[in-house]
Amino acid sequence: MDTTKKTKEEFCQEISKSIAEEKIQFVRLEVEDINSISRGVLLHVDYFMENIKEGFSFPLGPIGCVDFDGKYVSNTVLDEGTNFGNGALYPDLSTFQKLPWKSGTASVLCDLSTTLSDLNAASIHTRSICKQQFEKLNQLGFTMKSAFEYEFSVVDRETLQLLDATDNYAATLYNEKGFGVGSRIMDSMNKIGIFPEKFHMEFAPSVYEITMKPSFGLKGSDDAIRYRSIVKEICRDEGVEALFMTTPFINGFHSNGQLNHSLWNLTEKTNVFYDSANPGQLSEKGKSWLAGLKAHSKALLCLSMPTYNSYSYFQFPRQDCFNPTISINNAWGNDNRTVAFRVKITNKENFSYIEYRPPVNAVNPYLITAGLLIAGMDGLKRNLQLTDPPYVGGIYNEPDCSPYFDVPKTLEEALRCLQEDELFVKELGGEFIQAFVNLKKNEIQRIEEMKKISAGDDEILWKLYRKYYQIL
Repeated sequence: MDTTKKTKEEFCQEISKSIAEEKIQFVRLEVEDINSISRGVLLHVDYFMENIKEGFSFPLGPIGCVDFDGKYVSNTVLDEGTNFGNGALYPDLSTFQKLPWKSGTASVLCDLSTTLSDLNAASIHTRSICKQQFEKLNQLGFTMKSAFEYEFSVVDRETLQLLDATDNYAATLYNEKGFGVGSRIMDSMNKIGIFPEKFHMEFAPSVYEITMKPSFGLKGSDDAIRYRSIVKEICRDEGVEALFMTTPFINGFHSNGQLNHSLWNLTEKTNVFYDSANPGQLSEKGKSWLAGLKAHSKALLCLSMPTYNSYSYFQFPRQDCFNPTISINNAWGNDNRTVAFRVKITNKENFSYIEYRPPVNAVNPYLITAGLLIAGMDGLKRNLQLTDPPYVGGIYNEPDCSPYFDVPKTLEEALRCLQEDELFVKELGGEFIQAFVNLKKNEIQRIEEMKKISAGDDEILWKLYRKYYQIL
């Protein structure tokens, strides 16, 4: 569906035509919560079309009052503060797509608005927050192109144990072993306008990655949220379970969700990061953008690693879970996979981009994209300068006390860093910060309870972890 400069009436006409041609009977309204879990309702197609312009009533609480395992989390912003009231889901008609793996069913991503409450629902809805930051970027004359690289684990549906203990990165034999699922996922991605690039096994048993083509604006994050749903649903259809839990097994593989992004001139559509005259071919604006990311790197890390489990990597000495490509630091470099901010040049002329490597596969794509926009625009507005040279070599050779590793190492510490970053608090808004911190503190408390239940038995503890994060 071509989404350029269409009116709501034109979208409605195209949707009506698609419903008739594709024999669509049901429409799934989807809205992500703060934890990046897709929530919503299934509508009969007639009801959807009758109310497509007015919106659909939906409780505000599920956006930030539901834990990973479905348990209620009290939040005075979203429950008592709204008298447990409703908001409204407004379909973004440009995202209407038939789901190729479900007969007669379409999906549409939604924005969240408020009906009876004084709360501005957009202030705690991560897609809306991201959209607002894109609007501010557009006002500066720029847009952003982005794509996520999500890794996922495939486990037994009942036991949540690995299907296969084989560990052999990108070996054709083992790529093909998982290709039945991979090919279905890639085919489904392509059919709903998310363009897959490659599928391969990662550096760990039963862990796979599918990369996707970058997109301009909000679509990069929309693609990421839908990609995760596609993977989860098709794996379940195949009788297995896909986990986007960062570290599902003790002292195991740390799964990532790197975010590749580049800045573009809004009118000329030229790459702003590229300058052939500069070392590494990164322009002065690109350096200021990167300096902004580094200036806010601690707050960014909180959004990049938003779960307690994300920080499991720090529970063990680095030599015990050594992986040279883990990039949880604050360094930058030219095509250096060991640093957090990897400046890359494509084979195409006049195209530079930055791979932000710390995000985990449990990341909320809207939230981390908004964070990058906030930090990068701050770098542009203040003309910030990089104060350190590009790192050369493997940063893992640095000692643990190196300033490069001055990053939050627990979720609790990361939350403090987020709350101490005045710009992030201002741009994300006090209501969102309160809701986010409340939800994350509950998560910390739930994990502490699991530790007590397991009574020191790691096997029991990590089984509880996997069950808790299973919906990811």
